[in-house]
Amino acid sequence: MKWLGFSLIVLASSAWGVQMGEGYALRRKALEDVFSVLTGLQGEISSTHAPLPEIFRRLALREGEPWQSFLLSVENRLESCENGMLAHVWSEQVEKLPQTCGLNREDRAELSGLGRELGYPDLGMQLAALKNFSRSWERRIGKVSEEVEPHRKVYRCLGISLGLMIVLVLI
Repeated sequence: MKWLGFSLIVLASSAWGVQMGEGYALRRKALEDVFSVLTGLQGEISSTHAPLPEIFRRLALREGEPWQSFLLSVENRLESCENGMLAHVWSEQVEKLPQTCGLNREDRAELSGLGRELGYPDLGMQLAALKNFSRSWERRIGKVSEEVEPHRKVYRCLGISLGLMIVLVLI
């Protein structure tokens, strides 16, 4: 019975380590999803010249959750002219993204700042701002991608080591 308990402790701490490591993979996926939204936004703005609420609606149809809800919320708030400043609406909706979306505080702050860059009457300025932001975001994805595997390994090892240490203390 005692060995069963020890095994469960090691198993639980190993699962914790795996779960912590998966958080990095989730963040990378979230960053890639945001990049997909940015790419779609650039394409729609440059090719359709449609108003931003309409572009957000179109993009929402192509994206999965939570980005679909995010884009539809931005579009609805802009359409209803309920405090319709794009920067404010965008920032507010970034704040409302669920904690489980994968973005950390720094990512959210950066994404929130994008709202100030959108909504320029000059199409060229808007596209240039989006392009700069996309490049910055792509560098962020590259940095996180390099960190994913090493962090996963560290957390797996940490989980197993923690479990073994607890077992040794209990023996």
